[in-house]
Amino acid sequence: MLPSAAVTDEPTPPAEPAAPAPAPAPESQHVTLGTGGIVRLAIGFYSIVTLFALGYAFFDRIARGDDGPESEAFLGLALPSFGLALAGIGMGLAIVAVTHVGLRALPAVQRASSMLAEILGPLTWKQALAVAACSGVGEELLFRGALWPHLDLLGTTFLFGVVHFIPRKQLWAYPLFALGAGLLLGLLRESSGSVFPPMFAHITVNLVNLWWLGSQHAKLTAKASHA
Repeated sequence: MLPSAAVTDEPTPPAEPAAPAPAPAPESQHVTLGTGGIVRLAIGFYSIVTLFALGYAFFDRIARGDDGPESEAFLGLALPSFGLALAGIGMGLAIVAVTHVGLRALPAVQRASSMLAEILGPLTWKQALAVAACSGVGEELLFRGALWPHLDLLGTTFLFGVVHFIPRKQLWAYPLFALGAGLLLGLLRESSGSVFPPMFAHITVNLVNLWWLGSQHAKLTAKASHA
């Protein structure tokens, strides 16, 4: 038999309490892709949009037999005058100015900007340019290009607003902004007869606003976290 353990009168020291487990880091309430992911997503998605617009316009033109000398340029790709090109950029800057007036005056626009900054991440101006160019070219070739002969001003404006719906309550006003911007872009397309002026305007709006969101990322996301 093994000898039994010696019995002593000394009290057994109490066990030290286990250190509490560190609290898990709070998960972000919003899904973000990171700046690199946003750029890759924009390139991939808008490449598909552009290819669809080209294919749709090509086969639609064949089906309608609209290839005579009086027909409109394919996809509205008629080169505009220098003045109309500048008008497109000017309209883009005017839309940006209205956006920033709303940012100062309307809480809904402030909440939307904070949400977009959190989703997009701290974009650099090069990344903002890449996303702006992809979205401006792809969306204009589709809405003010391929779909224009069928839906015209009102139809393309309405559809442009609908596709910019984002299921986040902080972004409820974003489709309304897209609706107003789409109307102005459509008017520019209608008056110029070319898709290039609204394309220049679209790229200008997205470039300036995306760069601003990226440059203000830390401040805007801090506001969102305290909201």
